[in-house]
Parts: sequence; C-alpha cells; structure tokens
Amino acid sequence: MEHFKHSEEEVKEEDVVDESYTPKYTIPTDLPSTLVELHLTSTRISNIEHLEHLTRLKKLVLRQNTITALDGLSSLTTLEYLDVYDNKLTTLEPLEKMSKLAYLDMSFNNLKDHLSPISYLTSLSELYLIHNHIHTKGVEAVDWKALARLSILELGDNKIRQISALSSLHSTLTSLWLGKNKIEKVEGISHLQGLQRLSIQNNRLTSFAGVEGLTNLEELYLSHNGAKAADGVESLTALTTLDLSHNFIASLLPLSTLKNLDEVWASFNPFESTDVLQPLKHLPKVWVLTCCSGQLSHVYSVDCPVFGRKPFANRSRQRQAWLPSVCSIVAARFILHRRRSSHRWRTRHGPKRRPIAAAMTRPAHL
Repeated sequence: MEHFKHSEEEVKEEDVVDESYTPKYTIPTDLPSTLVELHLTSTRISNIEHLEHLTRLKKLVLRQNTITALDGLSSLTTLEYLDVYDNKLTTLEPLEKMSKLAYLDMSFNNLKDHLSPISYLTSLSELYLIHNHIHTKGVEAVDWKALARLSILELGDNKIRQISALSSLHSTLTSLWLGKNKIEKVEGISHLQGLQRLSIQNNRLTSFAGVEGLTNLEELYLSHNGAKAADGVESLTALTTLDLSHNFIASLLPLSTLKNLDEVWASFNPFESTDVLQPLKHLPKVWVLTCCSGQLSHVYSVDCPVFGRKPFANRSRQRQAWLPSVCSIVAARFILHRRRSSHRWRTRHGPKRRPIAAAMTRPAHL
C-alpha cells in the first residue's frame, strides 16, 4: 500500500489501518491511538464516530460511503489529508478547525454554496470539488487569497457561470480545472503566471479571450464550447498540448506561432479546406494523436467534411506534397477509444485514481 508522505516521520506499517471494501457500517471502536493513516473506503459507513482519541492521525480516507456530516472530525486537528469522495455531504463544517490540511477531496457530494470554511485551510495544496452543486455564489464565498499554498484546484462539473472571484488566487496555482460548468467568459485568471494546465472544456465560451496572458501554460483544454476562432492562443508559446475540438473554428492560423506544440486536437470543427492544417506545417515538434520522428505524423479527423472525403484520404502523393511530415491521414465518423478529454477518463478526478463520471472536465492522461 502506498502511504501518504506527511510532514514528519516516515509512516510505519503498524501505524496504518486499511479496512476498505469490508462492510463495517460503523467505524471500529478499537483503533489504536497511535494511528497515522486510516482507510475505510466503501465500508457502508454513514456516521463519523469513535475517532476522538486519534490525536496523531494525518491521513483519513472515507471514499464511497453514505456519510452526511463531518461532525466527528472536529477533534482531528492534525489531519493533513482528507478524502471523502462520493458521499452525501452537504456542508464543510467543521473543516475550519483543520488548518494543517494540505489535501482535500470532497468530489461527488451534495455541496452547495456555503464554502466559506475552505478559507481557513491555509495549508491547502490540492482541492477537489468535482460534481457538486456549486454556483458562482459558492466560488465567491471563499477567500482564495488566504490559500497561499494552493497548487491544484478542481471545480469541474458544477453550475458555475462566472469565475471573476478567482482573481484573488495566488500565482502558486499550477492546475485549474473548470470543465463542465456554465462559464461564458474567461476572466479573473490572467494573473496566474504559474499556471501550467487549464481546462475550461464543455462550457459556454464563444471566445477564448482571457487566456492570452497565461504565457506559461503547457496544456490548454477548450473543447466543447462555441468559439468561432482560436484567437487568444497565439501568445501561449509554451503550449505543448492544445484541445480545440467540438467548436466552430474554421482556421488554425493562430497555432502557427506555437513552436512547442506536441499534440493538437481539432476534430468536430467546420473546416472547409485541407489548407486548414497548413499553419502546422512549420512546427517542428507538433503531432496529432501519434508521433513519428517528432513531427506531424498522423491526422485523425473525426466527422470532418473535408478529411472525411475518401479521395483526399487515399491520395498519398497529394498528402506528401501538402504536408511532407504526415505519415497518414485517417478519416472516420467515430474513433472507438476514449480521447484525451474531463475531469479526469481515468479512475480519478483528482489524484491518479479518481473516476470522472461527468464528461469533459479533465484529460484522461493526467
């Protein structure tokens, strides 16, 4: 079992209890007071109790239960890692007393807009709130300025319309996931110069204006929106991965300046000519989906009126003259595998194991 690397001494085997996937219904009463880690995933627990004596506990995992309140955690002020993914929680209290928390996952619960207790978690580094019922009001309730150590923020699959309240986030943030909301405009994040990964997939954007100042971005996911142009990305010269699929984009010309691009997704856009990929011709590193000698090698065009024409797809001479580095062009209505886009599809939506039930929140490989 992989142990959480907490701030102090190395965890010993005798300080860890894992009784996951064994129906308990209640938390055992005979847990040793020296316990540092406790794992009770999918044990049908509905109440948190019998933990008051665990004054050394640093990691607590209560995933996939039916817990409705966190009242039993009020005495666990030493906690650094709390995972209550997939429960029935409606409130964050009494988290305001847990100032040492560095990792918090409350995804797939019933949280609404009373999120102010998060403001007291000044040691927080990773925060996952996927698939709740959070509105713009909930985002505004948090004092993001107080979270000076926050590096990962996941708010995917909620009901957020505006993100201007995120303007108080610190530049220490490296990953921001906002997929599957109702966001209409990119705002309030231009100061996040440390941001490396940004996902605003499956929202209501009609323009990508607002991302142009994030010059250290390496991965940008903008699929499933309503943008008609890729304007705004041309200044993001550090980008290695860009997802523009499922929009209304007719030209990829803004991509011509992105010399570090490795991977481009642009399926399900209304391209009218094969010239649409010409801006990628001079990019030495770019490849689409698969790589051949570090160049553009395979173009997968899904349900595209241009690349779906058999004459073009089969004419290797035309293909080589058009883009010399292209090895093959595959046109199909469907590609039968899960593509690189939401929260997350791996079995996690936060760390490397969280499943993403809601589509389009984060890329599958992260």
